Amino acid sequence: MRTFFSIMLVSLAAVVPAAAQSLEAFERQLTEAGGSARVEIHKAPEAAAAFSAASRGMAERRHAGWRITLFSSNGQNARAEAYEVKRAFGEAYPGLSVDMVYENPYFKVSAGRCATAEEAIMLLERVRVRFPKAFLMRETMSATDLLDESPVIVHPAPDGADSAAGASAAEASRGGSL
Repeated sequence: MRTFFSIMLVSLAAVVPAAAQSLEAFERQLTEAGGSARVEIHKAPEAAAAFSAASRGMAERRHAGWRITLFSSNGQNARAEAYEVKRAFGEAYPGLSVDMVYENPYFKVSAGRCATAEEAIMLLERVRVRFPKAFLMRETMSATDLLDESPVIVHPAPDGADSAAGASAAEASRGGSL
């Protein structure tokens, strides 16, 4: 008898269309009259907000783009060198993003978020004035990251120019990383 009910339940689940694409659709499906059962839904506001946030997060699309790798090393002083490269880039190019990450065993500093290879190549040529070992790397990033990047290519500040205030403001607006 149990086996019969299990088979019937699985068959019924296969026949009934999965119409619950959102929380609201799922609630409508539960509350529709369809038998003698009565369903009351008591939503916790935090649960609904968490569900909505998760739905938006999954909807965030990722795109292939380009970044400029300024530094990559696993040497004894790699962390200190990476911090110095990040600081120097932030001072020279205050309008562009710069991030430092640790991907075992390397410390890496990368900058800019370019949607096209052409844009990345133009930026790379300007960056190589100060960072001659810089190279392009393909990277997957969110559409939000691509849109947040400043579209204006900033020329480096002249050597000896005091751009610490601009770099500090740019770093504060980006929130810094690591």
